Amino acid sequence: MITAMQRAEAMALQVFIAARRHNGRVVTHDLVDAVMSRDADKEQGKANKETVRRIIRRQAEAEFVRVIFTDEERYWAIREQLHHMDTGQVQAMRDEIADAGYDDPRVWDRVLVEAISVRLSNRVPPRRLWRCRPVSIRLWDEPAQELPEVRTTRGERLAEITGPLDASLAEAFADMYGAVANGTAVPVPVGKARAGMVVVAAVRLEDRTIGTVRQHTGPGQPWVSLTWTCRSHQDSVIGDRRVFAPEDYVMVTVESLESLGMLASRRDHVRAGKFAGKWVAESEHRHASGLSSEPTDEALQAAFQGCVKPPKPELYPLIRAEIAAWDDNGARPPAERQ
Repeated sequence: MITAMQRAEAMALQVFIAARRHNGRVVTHDLVDAVMSRDADKEQGKANKETVRRIIRRQAEAEFVRVIFTDEERYWAIREQLHHMDTGQVQAMRDEIADAGYDDPRVWDRVLVEAISVRLSNRVPPRRLWRCRPVSIRLWDEPAQELPEVRTTRGERLAEITGPLDASLAEAFADMYGAVANGTAVPVPVGKARAGMVVVAAVRLEDRTIGTVRQHTGPGQPWVSLTWTCRSHQDSVIGDRRVFAPEDYVMVTVESLESLGMLASRRDHVRAGKFAGKWVAESEHRHASGLSSEPTDEALQAAFQGCVKPPKPELYPLIRAEIAAWDDNGARPPAERQ
Protein backbone atom coordinates (compact mmCIF):
# COMPACT_ATOMS: atom_id res chain seq x y z
CA MET A 1 0.00 0.00 0.00
CA ILE A 2 1.42 3.40 -0.97
CA THR A 3 1.51 6.46 1.24
CA ALA A 4 -0.59 9.61 0.82
CA MET A 5 2.42 11.53 -0.53
CA GLN A 6 3.13 8.85 -3.11
CA ARG A 7 -0.49 8.99 -4.24
CA ALA A 8 -0.26 12.77 -4.64
CA GLU A 9 3.02 12.54 -6.57
CA ALA A 10 1.58 9.89 -8.90
CA MET A 11 -1.50 12.04 -9.47
CA ALA A 12 0.63 15.13 -10.14
CA LEU A 13 2.57 13.16 -12.75
CA GLN A 14 -0.69 12.29 -14.52
CA VAL A 15 -1.68 15.96 -14.52
CA PHE A 16 1.69 16.96 -16.03
CA ILE A 17 1.25 14.35 -18.77
CA ALA A 18 -2.26 15.64 -19.56
CA ALA A 19 -1.01 19.25 -19.61
CA ARG A 20 1.75 18.45 -22.09
CA ARG A 21 -0.44 16.34 -24.36
CA HIS A 22 -3.78 18.10 -24.32
CA ASN A 23 -3.62 21.51 -22.59
CA GLY A 24 -0.77 23.45 -24.17
CA ARG A 25 1.56 22.86 -21.19
CA VAL A 26 -0.83 24.75 -18.90
CA VAL A 27 -2.18 23.43 -15.60
CA THR A 28 -5.45 24.90 -14.33
CA HIS A 29 -7.94 23.94 -11.63
CA ASP A 30 -10.21 22.47 -14.30
CA LEU A 31 -7.44 20.22 -15.61
CA VAL A 32 -6.61 18.92 -12.13
CA ASP A 33 -10.29 18.22 -11.45
CA ALA A 34 -10.73 16.47 -14.80
CA VAL A 35 -7.70 14.20 -14.41
CA MET A 36 -8.58 13.30 -10.83
CA SER A 37 -12.15 12.51 -11.85
CA ARG A 38 -10.84 10.31 -14.65
CA ASP A 39 -8.64 8.35 -12.21
CA ALA A 40 -11.12 8.36 -9.33
CA ASP A 41 -11.30 4.55 -9.29
CA LYS A 42 -7.50 4.19 -9.20
CA GLU A 43 -5.15 4.43 -6.25
CA GLN A 44 -3.68 7.82 -7.21
CA GLY A 45 -7.19 9.18 -7.69
CA LYS A 46 -7.67 9.04 -3.92
CA ALA A 47 -4.93 11.61 -3.34
CA ASN A 48 -5.62 14.86 -1.52
CA LYS A 49 -6.32 17.52 -4.13
CA GLU A 50 -4.58 20.34 -2.27
CA THR A 51 -1.46 18.23 -1.86
CA VAL A 52 -1.50 17.48 -5.58
CA ARG A 53 -1.70 21.19 -6.38
CA ARG A 54 1.20 22.02 -4.06
CA ILE A 55 3.37 19.38 -5.75
CA ILE A 56 2.39 20.69 -9.19
CA ARG A 57 3.33 24.24 -8.28
CA ARG A 58 6.65 23.12 -6.81
CA GLN A 59 7.62 21.02 -9.84
CA ALA A 60 6.08 23.18 -12.59
CA GLU A 61 9.33 24.88 -13.63
CA ALA A 62 11.20 21.58 -13.91
CA GLU A 63 8.34 20.08 -15.94
CA PHE A 64 8.23 23.12 -18.28
CA VAL A 65 4.54 23.82 -17.64
CA ARG A 66 2.73 26.97 -16.57
CA VAL A 67 0.46 26.93 -13.54
CA ILE A 68 -2.66 29.14 -13.53
CA PHE A 69 -4.45 28.60 -10.24
CA THR A 70 -5.12 32.07 -8.78
CA ASP A 71 -7.17 34.95 -10.20
CA GLU A 72 -4.02 37.06 -10.49
CA GLU A 73 -2.25 34.38 -12.55
CA ARG A 74 -5.29 34.05 -14.77
CA TYR A 75 -5.61 37.83 -15.12
CA TRP A 76 -2.07 38.24 -16.45
CA ALA A 77 -2.43 35.22 -18.72
CA ILE A 78 -5.55 36.81 -20.25
CA ARG A 79 -3.73 40.16 -20.50
CA GLU A 80 -0.99 38.43 -22.50
CA GLN A 81 -3.55 36.96 -24.88
CA LEU A 82 -5.34 40.29 -25.31
CA HIS A 83 -1.98 42.04 -25.82
CA HIS A 84 -1.44 39.95 -28.96
CA MET A 85 -4.92 40.70 -30.31
CA ASP A 86 -5.78 43.72 -32.44
CA THR A 87 -7.69 46.51 -30.74
CA GLY A 88 -10.57 45.90 -33.14
CA GLN A 89 -10.77 42.24 -32.11
CA VAL A 90 -10.87 43.15 -28.41
CA GLN A 91 -13.53 45.79 -29.05
CA ALA A 92 -15.57 43.26 -31.01
CA MET A 93 -15.34 40.82 -28.07
CA ARG A 94 -16.41 43.55 -25.63
CA ASP A 95 -19.42 44.49 -27.79
CA GLU A 96 -20.37 40.83 -28.22
CA ILE A 97 -20.33 40.32 -24.46
CA ALA A 98 -22.41 43.47 -23.92
CA ASP A 99 -25.03 42.38 -26.46
CA ALA A 100 -25.21 38.74 -25.33
CA GLY A 101 -27.03 39.40 -22.05
CA TYR A 102 -27.04 37.35 -18.87
CA ASP A 103 -26.78 33.98 -20.61
CA ASP A 104 -23.19 34.62 -21.72
CA PRO A 105 -20.78 33.27 -19.04
CA ARG A 106 -18.28 35.97 -20.01
CA VAL A 107 -20.62 38.60 -18.55
CA TRP A 108 -20.01 37.18 -15.06
CA ASP A 109 -16.25 36.67 -15.51
CA ARG A 110 -14.92 39.69 -13.60
CA VAL A 111 -11.28 38.78 -14.38
CA LEU A 112 -11.94 38.75 -18.12
CA VAL A 113 -14.05 41.92 -18.01
CA GLU A 114 -11.35 43.78 -16.07
CA ALA A 115 -8.62 42.59 -18.43
CA ILE A 116 -10.60 43.76 -21.47
CA SER A 117 -11.29 47.12 -19.83
CA VAL A 118 -7.60 47.70 -19.09
CA ARG A 119 -6.58 46.55 -22.58
CA LEU A 120 -8.89 49.12 -24.20
CA SER A 121 -7.80 51.93 -21.89
CA ASN A 122 -5.02 54.40 -22.61
CA ARG A 123 -2.63 52.85 -20.11
CA VAL A 124 0.88 51.98 -21.23
CA PRO A 125 1.36 48.19 -21.29
CA PRO A 126 3.64 47.05 -18.45
CA ARG A 127 7.06 45.62 -19.20
CA ARG A 128 5.99 42.07 -18.40
CA LEU A 129 3.84 42.09 -21.54
CA TRP A 130 6.75 42.95 -23.82
CA ARG A 131 7.75 39.95 -25.94
CA CYS A 132 5.53 37.69 -23.83
CA ARG A 133 4.37 34.33 -25.17
CA PRO A 134 0.67 33.86 -24.40
CA VAL A 135 -0.72 30.45 -23.58
CA SER A 136 -2.44 28.63 -26.41
CA ILE A 137 -5.58 27.59 -24.51
CA ARG A 138 -8.69 29.70 -23.98
CA LEU A 139 -8.94 30.93 -20.40
CA TRP A 140 -12.64 31.84 -20.37
CA ASP A 141 -15.91 30.07 -21.08
CA GLU A 142 -17.60 30.75 -24.39
CA PRO A 143 -21.40 30.92 -24.64
CA ALA A 144 -23.08 27.67 -25.55
CA GLN A 145 -23.95 27.35 -29.22
CA GLU A 146 -27.70 27.36 -29.72
CA LEU A 147 -29.11 24.59 -31.84
CA PRO A 148 -30.71 25.86 -35.04
CA GLU A 149 -34.41 26.33 -34.50
CA VAL A 150 -36.74 24.19 -36.55
CA ARG A 151 -39.10 26.87 -37.74
CA THR A 152 -42.74 25.89 -38.00
CA THR A 153 -45.66 27.84 -39.32
CA ARG A 154 -48.66 28.81 -37.27
CA GLY A 155 -50.75 26.23 -39.09
CA GLU A 156 -48.26 23.49 -38.29
CA ARG A 157 -48.30 24.39 -34.60
CA LEU A 158 -52.09 24.29 -34.64
CA ALA A 159 -51.91 20.85 -36.26
CA GLU A 160 -49.58 19.67 -33.46
CA ILE A 161 -52.14 20.75 -30.87
CA THR A 162 -55.17 19.21 -32.58
CA GLY A 163 -53.35 16.05 -33.59
CA PRO A 164 -54.47 13.77 -36.43
CA LEU A 165 -58.17 14.29 -37.06
CA ASP A 166 -60.38 12.15 -39.24
CA ALA A 167 -61.82 14.11 -42.17
CA SER A 168 -65.39 13.06 -41.45
CA LEU A 169 -65.03 14.02 -37.78
CA ALA A 170 -63.56 17.41 -38.74
CA GLU A 171 -66.51 17.99 -41.07
CA ALA A 172 -68.97 17.07 -38.30
CA PHE A 173 -67.30 19.53 -35.90
CA ALA A 174 -67.50 22.28 -38.53
CA ASP A 175 -71.22 21.59 -39.05
CA MET A 176 -71.92 21.64 -35.31
CA TYR A 177 -69.72 24.58 -34.27
CA GLY A 178 -69.76 27.79 -36.24
CA ALA A 179 -66.49 28.88 -34.59
CA VAL A 180 -64.76 25.81 -36.02
CA ALA A 181 -66.21 26.48 -39.44
CA ASN A 182 -64.94 30.08 -39.53
CA GLY A 183 -61.53 29.18 -38.08
CA THR A 184 -61.80 30.96 -34.71
CA ALA A 185 -61.80 27.65 -32.81
CA VAL A 186 -60.15 24.26 -33.28
CA PRO A 187 -60.87 20.79 -31.86
CA VAL A 188 -58.36 19.89 -29.13
CA PRO A 189 -58.09 16.42 -27.54
CA VAL A 190 -59.11 16.52 -23.89
CA GLY A 191 -55.81 14.86 -23.05
CA LYS A 192 -54.08 18.09 -24.15
CA ALA A 193 -56.45 20.43 -22.31
CA ARG A 194 -54.92 23.13 -20.11
CA ALA A 195 -56.30 25.55 -17.60
CA GLY A 196 -57.11 28.86 -19.26
CA MET A 197 -58.39 27.42 -22.53
CA VAL A 198 -61.73 28.90 -23.61
CA VAL A 199 -64.09 26.16 -24.72
CA VAL A 200 -66.88 26.86 -27.22
CA ALA A 201 -70.30 25.44 -26.31
CA ALA A 202 -72.39 23.77 -28.97
CA VAL A 203 -75.77 25.12 -27.85
CA ARG A 204 -77.12 27.80 -25.51
CA LEU A 205 -74.22 28.03 -23.06
CA GLU A 206 -71.65 30.78 -23.31
CA ASP A 207 -68.02 29.97 -23.98
CA ARG A 208 -66.40 28.74 -20.79
CA THR A 209 -62.84 28.85 -19.48
CA ILE A 210 -61.24 25.67 -18.20
CA GLY A 211 -60.39 26.09 -14.52
CA THR A 212 -58.62 22.82 -13.66
CA VAL A 213 -57.63 19.65 -15.49
CA ARG A 214 -57.24 16.34 -13.68
CA GLN A 215 -55.90 13.21 -15.37
CA HIS A 216 -57.10 9.89 -13.96
CA THR A 217 -55.35 6.65 -14.94
CA GLY A 218 -57.39 4.16 -12.97
CA PRO A 219 -58.83 2.01 -11.69
CA GLY A 220 -60.76 1.22 -14.82
CA GLN A 221 -60.42 3.19 -18.03
CA PRO A 222 -58.42 6.45 -18.03
CA TRP A 223 -60.48 9.63 -17.95
CA VAL A 224 -60.08 13.37 -17.63
CA SER A 225 -62.16 15.71 -15.52
CA LEU A 226 -62.44 19.42 -16.27
CA THR A 227 -63.83 22.18 -14.13
CA TRP A 228 -65.10 25.38 -15.65
CA THR A 229 -64.69 28.92 -14.44
CA CYS A 230 -68.37 29.84 -14.38
CA ARG A 231 -69.31 33.18 -15.86
CA SER A 232 -73.07 33.04 -15.42
CA HIS A 233 -75.75 31.51 -13.23
CA GLN A 234 -76.81 29.32 -16.14
CA ASP A 235 -73.32 27.81 -16.27
CA SER A 236 -73.40 26.90 -12.60
CA VAL A 237 -76.92 25.45 -12.80
CA ILE A 238 -76.09 23.24 -15.77
CA GLY A 239 -73.00 21.92 -13.94
CA ASP A 240 -69.41 23.06 -13.70
CA ARG A 241 -67.69 19.66 -13.99
CA ARG A 242 -67.40 17.48 -17.09
CA VAL A 243 -65.80 14.04 -17.40
CA PHE A 244 -64.28 12.97 -20.72
CA ALA A 245 -62.23 10.19 -22.19
CA PRO A 246 -58.72 11.38 -23.15
CA GLU A 247 -59.51 10.90 -26.85
CA ASP A 248 -62.62 13.13 -26.72
CA TYR A 249 -62.48 16.65 -28.16
CA VAL A 250 -63.37 20.10 -26.90
CA MET A 251 -63.61 23.12 -29.18
CA VAL A 252 -61.05 25.70 -28.01
CA THR A 253 -60.79 29.25 -29.31
CA VAL A 254 -57.62 30.12 -31.20
CA GLU A 255 -57.41 33.37 -29.23
CA SER A 256 -57.09 31.49 -25.94
CA LEU A 257 -54.37 29.26 -27.43
CA GLU A 258 -52.44 32.36 -28.41
CA SER A 259 -52.85 33.91 -24.95
CA LEU A 260 -51.46 30.72 -23.39
CA GLY A 261 -48.48 30.85 -25.74
CA MET A 262 -49.27 27.50 -27.33
CA LEU A 263 -48.87 28.90 -30.84
CA ALA A 264 -45.55 30.61 -30.12
CA SER A 265 -42.27 29.34 -31.55
CA ARG A 266 -39.70 27.47 -29.48
CA ARG A 267 -37.40 30.52 -29.48
CA ASP A 268 -40.20 32.70 -28.08
CA HIS A 269 -40.90 30.13 -25.37
CA VAL A 270 -37.24 30.09 -24.33
CA ARG A 271 -37.05 33.90 -24.20
CA ALA A 272 -40.33 34.19 -22.30
CA GLY A 273 -39.14 31.61 -19.77
CA LYS A 274 -35.98 33.62 -19.09
CA PHE A 275 -37.93 36.85 -18.59
CA ALA A 276 -40.42 35.03 -16.36
CA GLY A 277 -37.52 33.75 -14.26
CA LYS A 278 -36.21 37.29 -13.86
CA TRP A 279 -39.69 38.51 -12.84
CA VAL A 280 -40.05 35.76 -10.22
CA ALA A 281 -36.50 36.30 -8.90
CA GLU A 282 -37.22 39.99 -8.33
CA SER A 283 -40.70 39.48 -6.87
CA GLU A 284 -39.56 39.84 -3.24
CA HIS A 285 -37.87 43.16 -3.99
CA ARG A 286 -40.95 44.31 -5.90
CA HIS A 287 -43.22 43.34 -3.00
CA ALA A 288 -40.95 45.11 -0.47
CA SER A 289 -41.01 48.24 -2.64
CA GLY A 290 -44.81 48.26 -2.70
CA LEU A 291 -45.01 47.61 -6.44
CA SER A 292 -47.75 45.56 -8.01
CA SER A 293 -47.15 41.82 -8.24
CA GLU A 294 -49.51 41.49 -11.21
CA PRO A 295 -47.63 41.16 -14.53
CA THR A 296 -49.56 43.81 -16.43
CA ASP A 297 -48.15 45.30 -19.62
CA GLU A 298 -46.97 48.39 -17.74
CA ALA A 299 -45.37 46.33 -14.97
CA LEU A 300 -43.55 44.07 -17.43
CA GLN A 301 -42.29 47.05 -19.42
CA ALA A 302 -40.95 48.71 -16.26
CA ALA A 303 -39.33 45.46 -15.04
CA PHE A 304 -37.47 44.72 -18.27
CA GLN A 305 -36.66 48.18 -19.60
CA GLY A 306 -33.11 47.91 -18.24
CA CYS A 307 -32.36 44.70 -20.16
CA VAL A 308 -29.98 44.76 -23.09
CA LYS A 309 -32.73 43.33 -25.31
CA PRO A 310 -36.10 43.96 -23.62
CA PRO A 311 -39.06 41.89 -24.81
CA LYS A 312 -41.51 43.27 -27.32
CA PRO A 313 -45.12 43.77 -26.20
CA GLU A 314 -46.13 40.85 -28.43
CA LEU A 315 -44.24 38.55 -26.05
CA TYR A 316 -46.04 39.76 -22.90
CA PRO A 317 -48.90 37.19 -23.02
CA LEU A 318 -46.37 34.36 -23.26
CA ILE A 319 -44.33 35.81 -20.38
CA ARG A 320 -47.51 35.99 -18.27
CA ALA A 321 -48.23 32.33 -19.05
CA GLU A 322 -44.71 31.36 -17.99
CA ILE A 323 -45.04 33.41 -14.77
CA ALA A 324 -48.31 31.63 -14.02
CA ALA A 325 -46.53 28.30 -14.45
CA TRP A 326 -43.88 29.44 -11.94
CA ASP A 327 -46.61 30.48 -9.49
CA ASP A 328 -48.42 27.16 -9.86
CA ASN A 329 -45.23 25.44 -8.71
CA GLY A 330 -44.99 27.60 -5.58
CA ALA A 331 -42.39 30.00 -6.93
CA ARG A 332 -44.19 33.09 -5.65
CA PRO A 333 -42.57 34.39 -2.44
CA PRO A 334 -44.41 33.58 0.83
CA ALA A 335 -45.18 37.25 1.38
CA GLU A 336 -47.26 37.29 -1.78
CA ARG A 337 -49.00 33.94 -1.37
CA GLN A 338 -52.46 33.99 0.05
